[in-house]
Amino acid sequence: MLVFVAMVMAGCSGSHEMTQPVTGTLAIAVQGLPSGAPAAITISNGGTYAHFATGNETIGNLLPGTYEIAAGSTSAAGQTYAAAPATQTQTVNAGGTVNSVVVYTLVQPAPTLGAVQLIVAGLPGGTAANVVITGPNNYSRTVAGSQLMTDLAPGSYTVEASGVVAGGAPFVPQATTQILAVGAGAVVQVAVTYAPPAYSPLMPGYHAQTMLVDGVVYRYQFFVPQSYAPGTPVPVILSLHGSGEAGTDNTKQLSVGLAPYVTAHASTFPAVVVFPQVPAGNGGNTGEGARDFQRRLYMTAFNETLLQVNGDRSRLYISGNSIGAVRAWDLLYRNADVWAGALLAAGFLYGPGLTSDAATTNAQGIALAAARLTAMPIRTFHSSANPDDNTGYIEDRDINTAFLAAGSAVFRYTEYAGIDHASTWMTAYNDPATWDWLFAQHR
Repeated sequence: MLVFVAMVMAGCSGSHEMTQPVTGTLAIAVQGLPSGAPAAITISNGGTYAHFATGNETIGNLLPGTYEIAAGSTSAAGQTYAAAPATQTQTVNAGGTVNSVVVYTLVQPAPTLGAVQLIVAGLPGGTAANVVITGPNNYSRTVAGSQLMTDLAPGSYTVEASGVVAGGAPFVPQATTQILAVGAGAVVQVAVTYAPPAYSPLMPGYHAQTMLVDGVVYRYQFFVPQSYAPGTPVPVILSLHGSGEAGTDNTKQLSVGLAPYVTAHASTFPAVVVFPQVPAGNGGNTGEGARDFQRRLYMTAFNETLLQVNGDRSRLYISGNSIGAVRAWDLLYRNADVWAGALLAAGFLYGPGLTSDAATTNAQGIALAAARLTAMPIRTFHSSANPDDNTGYIEDRDINTAFLAAGSAVFRYTEYAGIDHASTWMTAYNDPATWDWLFAQHR
């Protein structure tokens, strides 16, 4: 009996002997890299085994023991990715599988540039600010509102803010100049806050001024009446000279036109008068580029004066003689919401000046002006002794006819007989009824 059992057990043992596993598996999982980007992972056991993996990989037939997984940074599409953890250890057991995860993240380069966040406040909606920012590497930028400016080289930046006019009302910055230090990776905030100006007293008489137009300095003058007081709004007149007064001396425009009358009546004349001067060669009707420049120069002088004097926004007027009257028609048409009235002597209405289209005839321009300016108080003056094409009284008669046909009750045409071109505006200006009429006009 004992012999039989022993034989059975011996037979079982010989035919069912099991083989035990002697190796294990390490599974590497890589996360965070763009598709196709290679990882940089080294697996080693500190002895005879080393393996380099570039992505997800299952490594078998590893002898049991401790393995180090070292993950290095890698690059793809010009960007660098760092691995975490940089090193880790895993224990591989015979017959088992151990998992190891390596996560890559994009390395953000150290910032080398900065930014400025400009905040503009205090202006009516739709009104453009006038802010110039300058800095290193000849950086210069003109900004009209709140804006983020990026990619700025580190260094010192200057913020220069100038006054603006909205709807005839001036607004000035509380701080005209601010200095900013912009650092790499930093966003520096700067605020430009506008408010109505606090007017200062001004001496009566003429004040020579400078202004910038297209980055160039030009000069102009404005007259302050004897009666001016900062706390009391006064009428303001923009006076446009003829072609003979063009120049850069800032005096010729005071020798002809309205200025001689104002000077002769300085003790009683009740309005501020702005006298811009266009440079020589730019005083005539010499193409749309010149006309556009003249319009901007005239309005710049007018608006900058309104930043200094307490002008009555309901009594802003325009006057012009000869080619100045022509350009005044342009500004009346293009800025109809500014003016309370106009005096135009010995000029004419030039169609392309209204539309910037050379194909516009004078007759078409007259029709456009009569339609838009029907309710605008305008007085024109001409001499029938001066019927040349450029300043002909025939066209002023046509303008009068068009305005009356459009239903205007505030357009008046005066025609003088027997006087020359230059005498036309002096006759008009020397008539007290002219000024009684003008200063009675309000918006």
